[in-house]
Amino acid sequence: MGKPWTDNDVTKFKLDGLLEFLHNRRFKVDSRGQITQLIRDLGGDSVVQNIHKKTSTGEKRVQVRCWYVPAFEEEEVTLPVKEIVNDIPF
Repeated sequence: MGKPWTDNDVTKFKLDGLLEFLHNRRFKVDSRGQITQLIRDLGGDSVVQNIHKKTSTGEKRVQVRCWYVPAFEEEEVTLPVKEIVNDIPF
């Protein structure tokens, strides 16, 4: 559940997952409030997401506090290929 997902032109994620991602990338954060304000500055906010979990006894509905930001459009990047003459490996 720590991965973000895109739904209806917004990317949703749990704040704990974002903080873990930033910590793994050695991004220093003073407080959770600082991160939440940055999310709101990007046009995001928090919502309660209903998720249906399948268990051995049946299906169970769970409410999860999620944050969202507007989804980024995926752009295909084309890089120029430079031809190398007399390329000798090693």
